[in-house]
Amino acid sequence: MPSITSLQLTPFGGPIQYDNILHPSARAIVFLDGVQSSGVTPGSTLSAFMQGYGDVVRVQYPESIGFNGKKAARQVLEFIQHYRQVVFVGVSLGGLLAYDIIALAKRRGLKIDFRLGLISAPTGLTDLKDPNAKWARFIPGFPLPRIVSRKLLFKGPFPDFDPSIDEAEKEELDWHENNSREYPFGPWIRQVAFIARHPALDEEVLDRVVTVYVRTQSDPYVRVRRAHINWGAAYWNGSLPEIVVPVDGHCNMLAYPREWEAGLKEMFEELDVKPLI
Repeated sequence: MPSITSLQLTPFGGPIQYDNILHPSARAIVFLDGVQSSGVTPGSTLSAFMQGYGDVVRVQYPESIGFNGKKAARQVLEFIQHYRQVVFVGVSLGGLLAYDIIALAKRRGLKIDFRLGLISAPTGLTDLKDPNAKWARFIPGFPLPRIVSRKLLFKGPFPDFDPSIDEAEKEELDWHENNSREYPFGPWIRQVAFIARHPALDEEVLDRVVTVYVRTQSDPYVRVRRAHINWGAAYWNGSLPEIVVPVDGHCNMLAYPREWEAGLKEMFEELDVKPLI
């Protein structure tokens, strides 16, 4: 049976793996979260669902220092390169990171069957709604007390959620919200900078890589319709399939696990990725 593991990326040295995969399957489902990731997503419900399709590798970004996209791509690729097929679930920033991993693998001549699921992923600065994101490239990732994050940066009302989620799912959502609101400033600003300064997409990277774009009905942070067009302009097949999850918000998988499970199921079908169990 496929396994679930977490890969903690580190600013120095190699990544740390939690829950070793003793008998790897032929396929890895690599979950790359977005900016300000709490480490809780996508949650136990969706992790168990994705486990039916292959070994689930949940990637966690460093929280002790800034974010280095090139090093993150190298660390993830070195961990997954023995799989015959790799399916990326690239959430927001994670979509661009998945693209960089594929580009690196192609430069190294690795023969991996990549499939790319883009979840509300921007292609760069022009797809972000916040006009202040353009300054992220010039702001150093200096450390600040986490109370600053909670009181100044990430305050706001608790997001809407499906009232029918069970107690365990609600605990994960609460944990995610609390962690996200205390996210350290340094890694956060560097993650935003990673998006803001990302080079233009190269059509050769997505050549023969089956890809689909998944978004919500409305997104407060990403111009998802524009992003879909921009990704499609670099897609080898000429027309990038799009799936709309019938909720509002940005990649809110913990808040609406049932709707997102249906959306991911449709995504896997579009990517021609069939369950292993």
